Amino acid sequence: MAFRFKYQNILKYRQDQESNAKNNLALAMQDLEKAKASLSLLQQQKLDYLQRRQSELQSGVTAAVFRNYQPSLEYFQTAIEDTKIEISEAEKAVVKARELLQAATQEKKKLEKVKEKALADFREEELRNENIFVDSLVTYKSARKAEE
Repeated sequence: MAFRFKYQNILKYRQDQESNAKNNLALAMQDLEKAKASLSLLQQQKLDYLQRRQSELQSGVTAAVFRNYQPSLEYFQTAIEDTKIEISEAEKAVVKARELLQAATQEKKKLEKVKEKALADFREEELRNENIFVDSLVTYKSARKAEE
């Protein structure tokens, strides 16, 4: 007789939940890395802009060009602050996804332990039945020899 775990469908569901949680964690980490890369790019662009502005100031600029410097600098500051907020939210999403993965993994492991216990009980029962069968065969053969 083959072993059949009566909660196999639930175990499969828990495995699927764990797999989905792993995927969600990977996506959250990917979003976090994108936000960090975006911040790095913005900071580099701001630095390039400041260097370019400094060299233009040294060579002399008109008042109209000088007026454009402040809005550009404010754009970089705002974009950097927005990206930092995005990074903070992405970090929270990663923490949440990690917690969900941990919970899904624990639930799956609980059911796997139940399955292992049920399999051990099944094997024990099969061994007991086999021993009973062997004993009955030996008893039957012994009785036949005694009759002869």
